Amino acid sequence: MSSQARLPGIVRFLYNHNPFYLISAACLVYTLKLAFRPGEVAYIDPWLLMGAISGYTLLVAATGFLVVKLGHVWEDARSIFLVLLLLFLATSVTFDELLNLDPDQGRMLIGCGFGLAVLVTEGLLIGLGIKLRSLFHAPFLLWLALLYFFPLWVSPVVTGLSAETTRWRLLLFPISAGVLTLGLLPAVRRGAAYCRDNGTPWSWPLFPWTLFLFMALATLFRTYALTISFLPSDGMLTAFQPYFLIPFLFAVLVLLLEMGLVERQKTLVQVTLAVTPGLLWLAAPGTSVDGTASAFLGEITSRIGSPLWMTTLALIAFHTWAALRGIDVARWYLLAVLLFAVKISPVSTGLEPQTPVQMWPLLVAAAIELARGLRRKDALTLLTASCCLSLALSALLWDSTWFLYRRTIPYHVALVSLLMIGCLFRDLQGRVLRIVGAVLLPVSAVVAVISAGDAFLLHPGWTAYVIGIVGTTGVCWFTSRDPAFLISLSVMLVTACVAAIVAGVNWMIQRIGIKLLTPLFIGIGSFVVAALISISKGLKLRQSTPSESQP
Repeated sequence: MSSQARLPGIVRFLYNHNPFYLISAACLVYTLKLAFRPGEVAYIDPWLLMGAISGYTLLVAATGFLVVKLGHVWEDARSIFLVLLLLFLATSVTFDELLNLDPDQGRMLIGCGFGLAVLVTEGLLIGLGIKLRSLFHAPFLLWLALLYFFPLWVSPVVTGLSAETTRWRLLLFPISAGVLTLGLLPAVRRGAAYCRDNGTPWSWPLFPWTLFLFMALATLFRTYALTISFLPSDGMLTAFQPYFLIPFLFAVLVLLLEMGLVERQKTLVQVTLAVTPGLLWLAAPGTSVDGTASAFLGEITSRIGSPLWMTTLALIAFHTWAALRGIDVARWYLLAVLLFAVKISPVSTGLEPQTPVQMWPLLVAAAIELARGLRRKDALTLLTASCCLSLALSALLWDSTWFLYRRTIPYHVALVSLLMIGCLFRDLQGRVLRIVGAVLLPVSAVVAVISAGDAFLLHPGWTAYVIGIVGTTGVCWFTSRDPAFLISLSVMLVTACVAAIVAGVNWMIQRIGIKLLTPLFIGIGSFVVAALISISKGLKLRQSTPSESQP
């Protein structure tokens, strides 16, 4: 038994993964934060602070270099490299306050911090022979530059801009990070082979995606930290809302989807699609006691549209792209988002009942399903298209002079489409649609008669409607020769005859009286029964043999 196997489990875990580098860095950063309190720069000299951070960063980098060069302990080196990224982030955040108080010193310290980060990064890559390919290398350096230098563009003291303009510029930070994320698409399309022989024992996706995972987390934190540093706030309450992160997270989803497609990772593709509704949740602003957040939301909504509306449009584009890439399940996500968009307008901050129904998402859904149904010759898909078109028609009629028919007309459009599709397709789906249509036709006629009531015979429109239903049933039977339509037609004709007889009897009762009609009906009924008996006897005699018929 090895010496490690005899150790307790928690000890083995700490020994193998060695988190003490991270604990050390976190404690140091926290100590420096306490020493360099916002608004009390004189408490410690900023250059002394920079020297302390730089010294510790160089110490960690040198340790990582020696751990790999002398001991080849790559497991510990990975922890050290992540600690270095944490220090880079901490350095970029540390001097935000100083930039507001002393812009000249803030610029120099930010420049020194970025220079140190580049120096340490390039030194380790070259010294250890780690090959970070150019399609990864360039976005990483640009990402570092964004973390360090973006404050120079948003600090009101440096730029002299108003708080309103500063808020709009802060929104560009996650957007810029999203653009850098999309800049990794060329590397993703090269596939895992692009990361082979990288000079480390780590294969794809651990290298280099662990690096960019940390940068993504740093971006989320930095977005919030920027609002704390450069916008007026009450404590921790600022204009920041979760929808600030949507542009960056959307770019991450695009990257993950492309990665899943290139590497043929179905699970990654499915998970990526499954989490997309989370962006809609982030887009619905939460409540905040800080009026700055609600005021800025109003500015965004009035100028370019609400975050929920823009996110909905982005997801429509995302799922359309995924469907075009051959992901079948993306079609259902696309239809779901389009149906969600029906109640979302450019000023919607949530699902509000008073929001008017939007017709364009239904038309888009109908066009998509129609094209797919015609290409694949699929009856149910074409039926879905007709249903979407009917709903769009209902939305069009909602605020028109035809308001009273906003349900009737779309229903009949859907019914006619169902019958046409059912008669055109001879497969199982077409058979099911024909049966459904054969049931709906007499039901529609009965509903019409009941709705008309006493006005049925007086108003020619109702009569024409029922005659049209009967004629449509006959045309469907003649076209498809499906017994379901023949049965439906027979039911309607028998029902019409019975209704006519009942109506005639009622008319005669009113005109002649029930006392005179009772013996008349009994007499007619008796005559019919007698005639039927005679006919039955005659048929039996004709079927009997001659010998049996003689006495």
